[in-house]
Amino acid sequence: MDTPIFVSVISAAAIIVAPSLSFFLTKKKEREDEWRKRKFEHYREYLEALNNSVMKEDERTPADNIRLAQCTHAVKLVASKNVIDALVTLLRYAGEEKQTLASANEPLDKLMLAMRSDLGVSKIWFLKKEEPKTFLFITRP
Repeated sequence: MDTPIFVSVISAAAIIVAPSLSFFLTKKKEREDEWRKRKFEHYREYLEALNNSVMKEDERTPADNIRLAQCTHAVKLVASKNVIDALVTLLRYAGEEKQTLASANEPLDKLMLAMRSDLGVSKIWFLKKEEPKTFLFITRP
């Protein structure tokens, strides 16, 4: 094959491949961003429902319980395995009879850290590794 023909074929291939590759990589990133937004929305709704459930402990209505259950199921649909494991641990804790504020923080902290990791917040360059003692999420004073 002549050199000019070879160069022309390579140039034509590059003209087709480069924009196609750029398009597919951009679409992949857009899908990841959209998925992250959906996860964030589900996590936010779950935490709001959990907060309402905890704060209205004495005046909780069946509607509050239904909302919390629906949000829990929605989180289980989109969450990573680490988040689901932390959520199950929190739910098991909530079913126990003898609960203290100090012991309530541990499963909630693990859930929050798992959510942050799942959303990619812990992948920020200056945070080498998030530790539970760094992020204490107080449940109720």
